[in-house]
Amino acid sequence: MELRRILGRIAGAIGILLVCSLQASASDLCFTLGSGAYFASASIPSKNQCAALYLVAKAATDLPGYLATGSLCLSSDGTTVLLNLSNGYFDGLESIQGTFKKSTGKGTVSDCTAPDGKSNSCSTTDITVKTCAAQSIPDAAFDPASKPERSSSGD
Repeated sequence: MELRRILGRIAGAIGILLVCSLQASASDLCFTLGSGAYFASASIPSKNQCAALYLVAKAATDLPGYLATGSLCLSSDGTTVLLNLSNGYFDGLESIQGTFKKSTGKGTVSDCTAPDGKSNSCSTTDITVKTCAAQSIPDAAFDPASKPERSSSGD
């Protein structure tokens, strides 16, 4: 009887360890940036390390063909994730930089665009990052005619 109780506790402890380590080892991250939903097949790196990031729009109808590249870095104390993304989707360059708390996945980013022949504009928006189930890349071909135009105010 004593052996069963000990084995039960060991099995319970292993189960708790597996559940608690899922978030740290997950390799798919879902991002909500403003009203847009995106995903990346990436993991938050170890303390004081950085990792490459490739971001894709989750819904083909929102931003068809939207892709961004950048990096994720975890602060030396392991609490804050630094994010940097760039793309050329909006008839020029777009740069997204900011931070979010590793524990909550919540933070803010600055989204700046430099449209060809127009003034640069920046806006600040909230970001939420969480682990998610594996995602698939939407079947959407990039169509330059469908590109949304950013307003001069960054909206």
